[in-house]
Amino acid sequence: MKRYPVLVALLLAGALAGAQDDRRDASVTVHPPVTAKADAGTHVVRDVTLATRFASYTLRYEAYELDDDPAKVGFPKWAPTIGYTPLGIVGPSDCLWYNQGFFHWTFDGHNIHEYRPRFRIVREHGANAMVEYVWDTPKVTAVARFAMTSGSDKLLFLGSYTPKEPVQECKLRLMSYPATFAQPWNRTVTTATRTLTSGRNVPLDLEQERWVLLEDPNPGRPADGSAGLLLGDTSAFAQVTLDEIGGYAEYVDLTLKSDRRAFALALYECPSIPDAEETRAYFRRSADAECEVLARLAQADPEQELAALPMDAERSAQFLRREEALLTRPVETWRPDPTPLAFPWAARLPGPPVKVALLCPRWQAYETMELGRRLELDVEHLYFDSGTALIAPDYWPYRGQTGIGPLNPGVAERHSLRICGDPQREVILVAGIHGDALPTRLRPVILEQVRAGKGLVIAGPPAGWPEELFAQPDDRLVAPALAAIPWQSLPGLGEGERGRVGKEAPLKGYRFGQGRVILFTVNTAPYSVLVPANDASEGLSGAADRALALQAAAVLAAAGRSPRARLSFDASPSLKAGVATTLPLRLSGAFAEALVRVQDDHDGVRLLARRALRPGNARLALPPLPAGRRYFVDVLLRDQAGDCAGFASTVLAAPAGPRIATVNLSPSRKVHPVAPPMVALERGGTLTCQARITTVPSGAKPYLRWEVRDCFNRLLARAVTPVAANGAARAKLPLLRPVTVCHQLDTALIAGGRTLAVRRDRFTIPLPYPYDDFTYLMWSYAGGEPVIQRTNRLCFNLGAEMMDLCHMRGYSDAGAAREYALAARSGLRLVPYVTRIAGEVGEGNVLRPGLFDNEWLRGEEQSIERCCRQAAPYRPPAYTLGDENYLVAGAGEVCGAPETMAQFRAWLQARYHTIAALNAAWKTEYASFADIQQPMWLAEAVRQQESFAAWFDHREFMDAAFVRAHERLAAAVRAQDPGAKVGWDGLLGYHWQSGYDFSQLTRNLELNQVYTTEFPQGEWVRSFARPDSLRGEWGNAVADKEDGFTAIGWHNLFLGYNSCWWWTSWGCDYIPFNPDTSLSKPGEWFFRAADELRAGPGKLLLHARRDDSGIAILYSQTDHFAAALAAQTPGTGAAGAWLENHRGLLRALEDLGTQYRYVAAADLETNPRCLEGFRVLFLPLAVCLSDAQVAAIRAFAEAGGTVIADGRVGILTRNGVIRDQRPLDDLFGVRSPAGHAAFAQKPQT
Repeated sequence: MKRYPVLVALLLAGALAGAQDDRRDASVTVHPPVTAKADAGTHVVRDVTLATRFASYTLRYEAYELDDDPAKVGFPKWAPTIGYTPLGIVGPSDCLWYNQGFFHWTFDGHNIHEYRPRFRIVREHGANAMVEYVWDTPKVTAVARFAMTSGSDKLLFLGSYTPKEPVQECKLRLMSYPATFAQPWNRTVTTATRTLTSGRNVPLDLEQERWVLLEDPNPGRPADGSAGLLLGDTSAFAQVTLDEIGGYAEYVDLTLKSDRRAFALALYECPSIPDAEETRAYFRRSADAECEVLARLAQADPEQELAALPMDAERSAQFLRREEALLTRPVETWRPDPTPLAFPWAARLPGPPVKVALLCPRWQAYETMELGRRLELDVEHLYFDSGTALIAPDYWPYRGQTGIGPLNPGVAERHSLRICGDPQREVILVAGIHGDALPTRLRPVILEQVRAGKGLVIAGPPAGWPEELFAQPDDRLVAPALAAIPWQSLPGLGEGERGRVGKEAPLKGYRFGQGRVILFTVNTAPYSVLVPANDASEGLSGAADRALALQAAAVLAAAGRSPRARLSFDASPSLKAGVATTLPLRLSGAFAEALVRVQDDHDGVRLLARRALRPGNARLALPPLPAGRRYFVDVLLRDQAGDCAGFASTVLAAPAGPRIATVNLSPSRKVHPVAPPMVALERGGTLTCQARITTVPSGAKPYLRWEVRDCFNRLLARAVTPVAANGAARAKLPLLRPVTVCHQLDTALIAGGRTLAVRRDRFTIPLPYPYDDFTYLMWSYAGGEPVIQRTNRLCFNLGAEMMDLCHMRGYSDAGAAREYALAARSGLRLVPYVTRIAGEVGEGNVLRPGLFDNEWLRGEEQSIERCCRQAAPYRPPAYTLGDENYLVAGAGEVCGAPETMAQFRAWLQARYHTIAALNAAWKTEYASFADIQQPMWLAEAVRQQESFAAWFDHREFMDAAFVRAHERLAAAVRAQDPGAKVGWDGLLGYHWQSGYDFSQLTRNLELNQVYTTEFPQGEWVRSFARPDSLRGEWGNAVADKEDGFTAIGWHNLFLGYNSCWWWTSWGCDYIPFNPDTSLSKPGEWFFRAADELRAGPGKLLLHARRDDSGIAILYSQTDHFAAALAAQTPGTGAAGAWLENHRGLLRALEDLGTQYRYVAAADLETNPRCLEGFRVLFLPLAVCLSDAQVAAIRAFAEAGGTVIADGRVGILTRNGVIRDQRPLDDLFGVRSPAGHAAFAQKPQT
C-alpha cells in the first residue's frame, strides 16, 4: 500500500489558504442527550461543546427533570446538593472548573440551581459561537451565556439577570479543583501581583488584579494544569475574594454591585499545556489586554457578533505547532500491517492508489487498516472519539494522568475540512459514524464534494444523513460488488443471522449530483465497522477477509474505478469427495493470469496457485476436496505487472461422500451438549480416540489420520490407524504434559492417497492454574471482533497470562460457549465476569434489585448456570461476580422492602433470641419481633440518647446480606465448576453505605481485587484474604507515566499479591496499544517491567513472608458506622473521619519504616489468640467494643502487649449501645467521659 506524506502539506496549505476562515472558526456542537428513567422523573445528561481551533469546552447539564414539578430539577450528583447549578465543565478537564457544577448563583440568598433552565443556541458557528441557559424563578430571570470568539482559548461566561422583585445582593461563587483530584496537593493562587499559598476570604485589588490562576504547581505532576479566570469590567463588582486557598477545592466569590445587572467573565483550561510557570507567563503577557475587550462584552447585544478576544502571538504559534504534533501522535496512527497477504485481492492497483478521506471511531478503525491490506489506498484520516461524537472526553478517562487526551474540536474540525475538501481525494469513507456526529461545517463540505463528483461510502445506518443523499437509488453501482463476493454465505449475513439488517443486500448505491454514494448497512460488534457480527467460532479469518473484499469492491465502485477484467461463475458443480473437478467461469477484459485460492470454512487453504486463464468461457481445475466442509473459491485476475485487474469469489457446497460422523475422546466428559469435552490428562498420558465413518469407501484400504494441536497450532501428536469394515476406527495418541488448555483434534479419512473427509473437534485439558508465580491479567471483551482476537493474542505474547472476560451475564449456552472458545484460543486463561451486584436506592429506601429479591436472584443464578457450565471446561483461575460492586453507591440508605424486613426480623431473632433482650439493647418496647416493620434510619439514629443499636443492627445486617448475596451467587458458580475460586474485583470508594466489610467479603470468596487508588482497601485485602486466593489491584491512574507503569507490578508484589491487573486492553486512552495494534508507550513500560519481574524476583518474593513488625490494627466496620453517625452530630469534629484516621495511621507507620497487619473485630471477639505474635495493638477511632473484645485487649496488655488508642475508645458496645462507663479507662490509667455526651464530643488525645 502506498501512502504519501501529505499531512504536513495539508496543514501548511490550510494555514495559508484558511487565514480568513480562521476568523470564523468558532462553533457549537450539541451532543445527543442521554436520558434514563428515574424514580423522580427523567435523568438527563446534555453536553454542549464550544470550540475554536485553539481550545474547546464541553458544558454538561445533568439533573433529574421532575415529573411532578416540571419547573424544577433534582440532583443525581453531589455539587448541586450543596447549591451549585447542575451545569459543569467536563472538558477539556473535569476538575479545573468542576464537572458537576462550577458556579453557585444567588440573589439575596435565593438560589437558581433547583430550577430547570431553558436552552438555546444563539450562534452555531462563525466569528463567535454562543449558547444560552435561562433560569426563570419567582425572584429573577437569570441568564448565563457561554461563548467563544474565533482564535481565542477562553470560554466567555456572560451573566445577566432581570429582577422580578427588589434584589439587594447578587453573589456568584466559582469552584475549582486545580490540576487534579489526586493527592498530593500543593494548591496556590496567582494574580497579576502575587502568589498565595493559603488564606480564607482574601480580597482582590480590583484595580490591579483582574485575572486569577488557581493552581497546583506540583513538580513533575502538572496533571491538567491551572484554572484561569478573567474578570473583565471589575467596576461591576462590589468585591471579589479568594477562599480556601491551598485546600482541596479553591473558590472565587464575586459580589455584583447593587446597580449592575450583568457581568462578563472568561474561563480558561488547557490540560495540553499544563505547566504552571508557563501559564503564569502567558497570562502576564496577554490577560490584561483580553480583560479590556471582555469589559465591553458585559453590555454587548448577545444577538450581534461579539468583539474577538485578542490572542497572544506566542501562544498562537505554540498551538499551531501542537496542532501538527497532535495529528501525528501515536494515538492517531492509521497504519496497515505491511506484511503482504498470500491472497492480496486488490492490494496492488494498475493505477495510483485510491485516495481516501477516512472518518472513523479511533478504536473501531482496525478493520479499515485491514481493508488497506486488500485495497491499495492513500488515506488521510481523522479519528472520532466515538460513533456519536467527534470529541468525547469520557473516552479519555485518564487524560489527567497520562497527558494524552482528546483533540481540540477546532483542530479536529479543521482537519476534517482539509481532508474531505482536498481535491485529490476520490472517496470519503465514513465508517461507524452517526450522521449527526459530523461537525456542523463538515456536512455541507461533504455534500458539496460528492455532488461535484467524489464517492461517499457510509459504513453504518443512514440515520442523521440528509435524505437527499439517498433520493436517487442506482443498484448498478453496487451490483458488481455484490456479484463478486457471495455475501449471503458470509458468517453473519445469512438470512436471519445477527449481522444482517432486514432482508436486503448489505450494499445499496445512489447517485448524488455527479457523485456516487454507497451505503453499507450491517450489524457489527462493538469494535467493528466493516465486518458483520456473527455467531461463528470457526473460519473467522476467512470470513473477515471476504467481508473486507466486499468493502474493497464497494470503495472501487464509489471511486468510479471499473475493473479492467471481469469474471463470473456459472452454476457450481456437484462435488464428490476426493474427486477433482472443474469450475466453469466466464472471463472478459484484459488480464495476464489468475491467482486462485480454495479455502474451506475452517480457514484451511486447499489450493493457492497461479493459473493461466484466457477471456471467454473457461473451466478452472479444482483439486480433490474432502467432505465435511464448505469451500470458497477466490480468483484474482492480474496484469503483466502483477496488479489487480479484477476479482471474484464463489462458494461450493460440501462434497458428497463419506463423513466422519462421530469422534469420541477418552478420558473425557462433557458438561453440556455445546461445551467442548474436557480431557482428563492434566499431567499428560494417552488420549484414546474413537471415530465412526458413515460409508466405508471400497477399493484401497481406508485409514484415519489423527492430529492433535494446541491453540498455537503446534503439532502435539499424530497417528494413522485403519478403518474397520463397520466404519469404526480407533487411535491412541501419547500426549506430553500440556501447556495450554485449548486443543483441537483434526481427523482426516484417506483412501488411495485421496482425502475423502475431514473433521475438527475442539477439546480442553482443564489445567489447574498453579498460582506459584506472579502473574498479569488484562481486561478484555466478548464479541470475537478481529481486533479483539488480535490484541488478546498480543497480550499473551507480551507476557500477560489471564484475561477478565467482561460482562458474560445473560448469554445463551451457545453464545457463552462461542465467546469462551474464541477468547481462550489467545492463550490467556479466562477469569469470567459472570454477574454484578450493584443496587440503587428506590422510593421508600428500597434497594433495587434487592438482596432478597428471589426473582432477581434466581434470574442471576440461571444466567450463571449457563455462563459457568460453558466456562468450566477452560478451568478458569477464578470467576468474578462483578467489578465495582456495591450495596449502594450514593447517599441513600437501604433497605426497607418487605422481603428484606422479613429477613431482618429473622436475623434479629437469631441474634437476641428474645424480644426482651432486643428491647434492652435498643431501648425500645416492642411486643414481638413481628412489630418491627421498618428500620431505624440515620436521621432518627442521630436523635437517640441511650442506644444506637437499632440503627447499627440494620447496618450490620445489610452488610451481611451483601456478603451473603455474593456467597449465594458464588455457590451457583461452584455448582457448575466445583472447587472454583470466586470473588469480586475493583470495589469503589469505601463509605458506610457501600457494604464493604472486608473481613467478611474475603472469608469465603477467593478472588479479592481492588483499585490502587482506594487505599487502604489493599491493606485490608492483604490482611484478610485467604492464602489460596487470587489477589491484585487495578492500577488505574496510579500507573500513569513511565515510572507509574514500571512500578505498578512491583507495588502489587510487595503488597503480597500474586497478580497485577490492567483495565483495559482496548477501547480508550488507557491501553497497551495504538489504534493499529502497535505497542503504545504505556504498553512498552508495563510489559518491560513485567518481563523483569517475571524473570525471577516475582516468584522469589511471592513465596517470601512479609514482616508485620509485630503491629496489629483493629478493623471494625461498626466503628465506621459510629464515625458516620458522629459526622451527623454537631461538634464531633474529626470523629467522623474514620477512613482518614486509618489512612493517616498507616502512612505514619510506613514513614517510620514499620509494617503492620489488620485484625478483624469478629476475630478478636471469638478468637483472642489472633493477637498472638503481635507486640503493639492500635485502636483507631475504636468507638465500638464488645465485652469479649475488651477482655481480649486486656489479656493482650497483661501479656506484655502495648495498646494505643484515642479518646473515643469504647464509648459504645459493639452494636451501638451507649456505655455509661468506659471499659478500658483503668487499662490506660485515665478517667474518660462516658454516655451520650462523650459520643458527641470531639476526639481526645
